[in-house]
Amino acid sequence: MSETGSGSEWSPAKAARSSWQVLEPVHAVTYFSAECAEQYRTLGLKGFWMGYFASRSAPFGEASPELVNATFFNFRPSMVERALPDAWAHASPAAVIDARREGSMATLSTLLGNLSSSTERAELAEAADLAERAVDACAVAGRPLFAALSALDRPEDPLGRLWHAATLLREHRGDGHVVANVAAGLDGLQANITFVATGAVPRDRLQAARGWTDDEWDAAEARLTERGWLVAGSLTT
Repeated sequence: MSETGSGSEWSPAKAARSSWQVLEPVHAVTYFSAECAEQYRTLGLKGFWMGYFASRSAPFGEASPELVNATFFNFRPSMVERALPDAWAHASPAAVIDARREGSMATLSTLLGNLSSSTERAELAEAADLAERAVDACAVAGRPLFAALSALDRPEDPLGRLWHAATLLREHRGDGHVVANVAAGLDGLQANITFVATGAVPRDRLQAARGWTDDEWDAAEARLTERGWLVAGSLTT
């Protein structure tokens, strides 16, 4: 790909988006696969959201709702409080970390098959190497979720290494989103609204997934309009 041409020229933003498209599915099984859901149920975690909040925050230790609200950023606080700290009465963070790894490995192993050829195994190892090189180039400062994950031992097998690196890169990106939103004077709800305003996701879907009420959403949208960020629900820039 040309770095100087037009149209398909390389840029850091394009590289970041391309890596997200490739690596996000590897990471996302942690929350959305049946194998992981079963692991969390076995530990006694109740429902999808308790599994989600506990498994994502477990690298912090017994994370409080306040810590999770600050770092996850865009959920309604009461939504987090329904899951934490109750989750830690059912399972320790260490047990949750083990469960998320075991469930993710089971899912990815099923999706990828047995990788019987030496070429396939070599390509998986190369993908893990490249993802870890990207992780090693990332700054830790100001990235709390990335930092907490960085303190965990890296898996030794190629599939585990790729999954762990994909998770690290995802949280590094997410931490960066929080930094950018805070610097721009946006709170978590307003960050959701500006995302909807890009057209990437419909309001009803994101609002339901983040727990905000209609009144809260409409009031925050009005504040963004007053600030000049929105016109008729669309971004001005």
